[in-house]
Amino acid sequence: MKDEKILRPLLEEEKMLAAGYVLGDLTEEELEQVKELLAQNSEFLEEVRALTASLNLMPSALPKIDPPSSLESAILDAYSAQMEQEVPEKSPARSLSSAQSENLRERLGNPELREPPLAVPFALWSSLVANPSWRQQLSPRRQGISPPKPLANLSRWLENIFEAHWQAPESLNLAFSSRRRTTGQKSRIQRAKLIALGTEAEVILLVFLALEDDMRREIGIQMFPSSNRRYLPEKAQLTLLSDTGEILQSVQARHQDNTIRIPRFKCSVGFRFHVRLTLGENSVTEDFIV
Repeated sequence: MKDEKILRPLLEEEKMLAAGYVLGDLTEEELEQVKELLAQNSEFLEEVRALTASLNLMPSALPKIDPPSSLESAILDAYSAQMEQEVPEKSPARSLSSAQSENLRERLGNPELREPPLAVPFALWSSLVANPSWRQQLSPRRQGISPPKPLANLSRWLENIFEAHWQAPESLNLAFSSRRRTTGQKSRIQRAKLIALGTEAEVILLVFLALEDDMRREIGIQMFPSSNRRYLPEKAQLTLLSDTGEILQSVQARHQDNTIRIPRFKCSVGFRFHVRLTLGENSVTEDFIV
C-alpha cells in the first residue's frame, strides 16, 4: 500500500525548520529532519513553498537604500573573525566540485525560478547552501544582479597571466605540458578548464594558442572527458561562435569519443569569439578575446 502524506497542523518547531530551510540556515541534523518532513508532510511542503514565494517578493517590496561604503569591509572583517574561532563542521553528505557549484548557482539564481530549494535534489541543495561563499553568491543572482562574466584574454596567456579556473592541463590529468614548442619552434601555451554540463556530467575545455611569425595567433579548441571518465558524454557539442553569436564551427561527440575539436584557426589581436559546450538542455559559454 502506498504511504500517504501526513495531514495535520504544523508544530511551531516545524515552522521554524521550514523558515531555516528556505534561508539556508540549518545544521546537517536539521536538514535530515526537513528531508523527512518534505517526503511525509504535505502541510510542511506548502509552508516551504509559501515562504519561498514571500522571500522572492521581498527585494521588490523594500525601498532601495545605498549602504555606507564601510559596511562591506565591516561584514567581511566580522565574518573572518568568526571563521577563525569556529571549528570546521562536518562536510555535507555530497560534495560539489567548483564547476558543479557554478552550474547550480547559474541555474538556481534565475529570478524567474519560483522555488529553488525544490528545483533540484535535496542533497544538491543542502550541499550548495552549506558553503557560505556559494550561498552568498546565490542571493544577488536571485535579485537579478548577475556577477560580471570573466573574459579570457589569450594574449595575456603569453605573459603567463591566466584567469581564475584556467589551469595547466596536467593539473586536470591531461597528458600535455602547459608550455611546449611546436614545429617551427613556435611557443605554444595551453590551458584547461573543468566545466559542469548539468549536475552529473563534467568535461574539460582545452584551449591553446601559438604566436605566428606575422604576429597573428593560431587558436586550437578541444573538449575532453573529466579525469574519472574514459569517454565524452555522447552527443556533447562543442561550438565556436563569432562575437555576434554566429555559429562558425560545431562538432558533436559520438559513441566512445574521447575528444572532439574545433579546426585550428588564425586571427589578429583584438578578435573576440565564444565557445559553447552543450549537453542536452545544459549549456555553458566561455568568452575570449585574443
